[in-house]
Amino acid sequence: MPSVLAQECYLLTRQYTLSTSRNTTTNSDTRSSGRVSLESRLFLTCSVHTTTFIHDLFGPLYIGKHPTPWHNKHMVMKFDLSFIDVSSWDMLNMGFNDYINSVIENFVVKYQRELGFPEIGNVINTQNATSSLNKIIALVGSRNHTLFVGVDEYDAPANNSMFIDTAIGLGEVTFKKVTEVDQFFKSKFFAVLKMGVIPAFRTGISPLHATDMISGHRRLHGICGFTESEVRAIVQHYFHEDELEADSTAYALRMLYNGYYFANSEYDESTLLYNPHQVFHFISNSQANGVVSKLPANSTHILKAIPDIGEFSAADLVDLMIHRSIESTVKDGFGYADLLGVGKDKDITCSLLLHLGVLTRSTTGNLRIANETAKTEVLERTSSYLRSDAFPAPLIKPPGDILYGKDGDV
Repeated sequence: MPSVLAQECYLLTRQYTLSTSRNTTTNSDTRSSGRVSLESRLFLTCSVHTTTFIHDLFGPLYIGKHPTPWHNKHMVMKFDLSFIDVSSWDMLNMGFNDYINSVIENFVVKYQRELGFPEIGNVINTQNATSSLNKIIALVGSRNHTLFVGVDEYDAPANNSMFIDTAIGLGEVTFKKVTEVDQFFKSKFFAVLKMGVIPAFRTGISPLHATDMISGHRRLHGICGFTESEVRAIVQHYFHEDELEADSTAYALRMLYNGYYFANSEYDESTLLYNPHQVFHFISNSQANGVVSKLPANSTHILKAIPDIGEFSAADLVDLMIHRSIESTVKDGFGYADLLGVGKDKDITCSLLLHLGVLTRSTTGNLRIANETAKTEVLERTSSYLRSDAFPAPLIKPPGDILYGKDGDV
């Protein structure tokens, strides 16, 4: 790989922020909540195609008044690995080749002028997406251009392979498959990027990949999501011609999505945060078809993997619903082997539920269910338990009395 590529290409993944100095690493607890907004701003700032309207987007903001030397200097290519099916090895190979090649093909079409109008067939190898990736990186370098690569949901294939069939539980066979899927992407995808791309900026957190997890620093809490006032401003801007609709939307958002807090110290309730992706998804879809954004699939998979009987079981989820919080030590990092402890180890299970957005911190330092959206998912899991033979029905109140208060609140 020509050295010019190693000097002039940049990689964005969901892990941590790495300063442009190779000797300095800074963890920025952005969480997945704020990742989408941050990535979008980076892509718009970097792209050579946004030069004419970049001032309209960021002019009044700090980044608009203090642009970096590399603004509007790069071609931008983004991957989202959650689109790749890992249900079987055949589906994985086919999905990997099809998806990676489709992203590269769209990139070639978008930047055909900068790339010298190449023939698609000279870049795309339909049977080997790794070869296609090598070719496009080399082509960008040969045209004296720079490349900014974004990799979203980089841990999704390995995570999803763990929960293809939660009914069989999380055992050694599952762990072996997850390791193999992880190695597949390391060798066929990330190895190519590491050869031709400098990791210049990474954002986001994966509890199963990162060795350093949530910092817990209160000063970083504000960048993890939207505050109440920010959501209100967004809603008022979107529904500026309908104040009644703005009020009802803001209320619905507050009921469904507000409640996240990530700092590990005492805090003011007014600083609770919203997941930006859920906010925008709700606003853009609620009028059309009433779609409500749910928790990520990995979150619900973890809930389904919690057994009816165990060290931490569905019975503990029922207790959580009743008492509204649970005491647990939060783990700072995970390996795939730790997933074997789901349902067997309370701290591992609760920590994963925290990092996946089902739980969040409470004013007492305990963990609580984050919001109504998360409560719905927990309720679904506990309801199946309460209807099962494992539930000691004669010992406690009927399921309806346990889960619902006088006003119907969970």
